[in-house]
Amino acid sequence: MQFINLLKNKNKITVFLILLVSILLIPVLIRAYSRLLFFIFAVIISATMTFFLNRFKSPVDFSPVFFFMIFISTEFGFGCSIIFYLLASLTPSLIAGGKVEMPTFMFMSVFFMLSFLAGLLKSFGIINVGIAAVIINVIAGWFINRLSGSPGKFIFSVIHALVTVVYIVNLSGFLENIIS
Repeated sequence: MQFINLLKNKNKITVFLILLVSILLIPVLIRAYSRLLFFIFAVIISATMTFFLNRFKSPVDFSPVFFFMIFISTEFGFGCSIIFYLLASLTPSLIAGGKVEMPTFMFMSVFFMLSFLAGLLKSFGIINVGIAAVIINVIAGWFINRLSGSPGKFIFSVIHALVTVVYIVNLSGFLENIIS
């Protein structure tokens, strides 16, 4: 009988020790894998927003995809930025019934080019690089909308730019602190 009580107490002690060690390890693991967790979080948030924006045919892109592309390129590198775009933007757009047309390829090319440049210019700081990328993206958006025969859609590029600037100004410093 004493042996059974000892086993019961050992189980409680073992469970308590496992919980204690887990609680102590979670912050260590989060700190060690903060960059990976951030990447996964960014993909999930962006993919979800992209899916619903495309599903409901929103003319304005409120998703943080462009912001995260620039941020990821400056923090992780250009290759990670491309993987992010494919997972967080292109795939959910296609799943939601979106089409890949010539303007889509043109905007993708601009996004990739700006993401690449952001990685090269990261020493200027994410806010400066991000805002410069947004300005260049708006100019490119104007040309793309003119070339695709829909200059009236340029207002949506301007709104997207303003939303992206809000993301850059409000989230960049916070996210840099989290992943560093």
